[in-house]
Amino acid sequence: RLACMAPSAKNGQPWRVTVLQGARLEAFRAAVVAAFESGKTGSFGASAGSLRSMRGGRSLQKAFAPAMEAAGVSPAELIRRSIVFFDAPAVALVSLDEADLPRGLVDAGLFVSHLCLAAQGLGLDSCIAGYVRIVEGAVSDFLNWGKGRRLILGVALGYGAGEPIDGFKSPREPFDETVEWEE
Repeated sequence: RLACMAPSAKNGQPWRVTVLQGARLEAFRAAVVAAFESGKTGSFGASAGSLRSMRGGRSLQKAFAPAMEAAGVSPAELIRRSIVFFDAPAVALVSLDEADLPRGLVDAGLFVSHLCLAAQGLGLDSCIAGYVRIVEGAVSDFLNWGKGRRLILGVALGYGAGEPIDGFKSPREPFDETVEWEE
């Protein structure tokens, strides 16, 4: 409920959120893994080089490599684990109607930010997972969304499992390189 207090343009609140838990979440995981393993994926970039294709991906991959190695996780396995949300007990899938694209993306981002901060305030861990978009067709079919509704991303919610990869914190650009002050 706290996340729904996120601001949005003209208070439009265009995001739609589907929260999965329990048996429904396990069935969802089976469906998206089956789609991934059978090659029924979209063009979001489900390749071993995917991390390198993101803005700043090379530095992220370099920073993330030790955590992945310590956990024994290959880039392909990271993608597979990401689409099942690292076995978290709850998943929030954030979507928009196509009519709200692209303007609703900022609003959806604000919602996700508020969701993660609210979870942290309640003592929960969260992990934003965009790779689930590569199996958007399977997600849409599983949830009976029909045409016109687009998956934006998902958020894993729960408690970290204490694996080395759980402690990874992505590097941030220096403050002065991302913020300009003018007087």
